Amino acid sequence: MTDNRFVPPGLAGTPFSAAVEMPGIVFELMTALDQAGEDPAIAAAGDQLQQVWSQASPQARSGLLLNVAWDARTGPIPSSGTGTVGMYVHELLQTAADHTGNFDAFHGPGFPTLPCPGTAGVIATGLGFDRDNLRLSLDVVLSLLTVLRRSETVS
Repeated sequence: MTDNRFVPPGLAGTPFSAAVEMPGIVFELMTALDQAGEDPAIAAAGDQLQQVWSQASPQARSGLLLNVAWDARTGPIPSSGTGTVGMYVHELLQTAADHTGNFDAFHGPGFPTLPCPGTAGVIATGLGFDRDNLRLSLDVVLSLLTVLRRSETVS
């Protein structure tokens, strides 16, 4: 297991570790977007951010994907486009926007522990646990954060 600077040693591997990790990772993601002028592709290209994302637990990556999709659900949903990143961003946002329940129903009773329910949960979990293509999940979460940030400046 890789060291994770966001989780104290006593909490590593516990059900709480993903919840403890997530705020620090969000800070790193937002800082990278700020430095990249809100361009997710430029932000994702940074070695430091790729290292942070690779060291994050799969549960934290999955939880962040699901959480940011939920938070960004009221903003404009971009078309799915032709790329894989756009397809995932569109699907996560559309699923969150179409959800008729509340936060707890969308995230599941044990959030951020798994399983994450519904279509968005399956997508977020699949992306979060895909260690062979971490760049894809990083691109998706940065794109979701960009949608969220744009919707916050409009409202």
